[in-house]
Amino acid sequence: MNYIDVKEAVKKTGKSERTIRRLFANSESVPYLQKKGNKTLIEVNYLFSIYDPLNDTKKPQRQKYDITEIWQKQEDINSLKTKIALFEQELKNKELLLQEKEGRIIDLQKTILLLEAPKKEPELNQTEQIPGKKKRWWQF
Repeated sequence: MNYIDVKEAVKKTGKSERTIRRLFANSESVPYLQKKGNKTLIEVNYLFSIYDPLNDTKKPQRQKYDITEIWQKQEDINSLKTKIALFEQELKNKELLLQEKEGRIIDLQKTILLLEAPKKEPELNQTEQIPGKKKRWWQF
């Protein structure tokens, strides 16, 4: 009779290790268990009578693609690439406009600095007299 350990039983049945250990702990399974050192082994025929074995001969199925779906996805990707290119071009144009505006602002600021405000005459205090004017009696 063939015996296998827990890890092999997990691989052969596809069940979790916890499920296999529960089977080992079941009182009905005791006659089909064997201890070898620290390992507990179970009889293969009994294990497969409880849980169906995995079919190892199965080949993984290939995923089928519809060619129209692939073309549609490619068209979507191409349209998105075109949109991105347009947005990038628009962004570059806006950056150029901003640079031009900044240049104009700097030119205007320089022009304002060149145009000096007209000089104002210094205001005279009431106590100061302007030559040629008489001092009024109420001013000291």
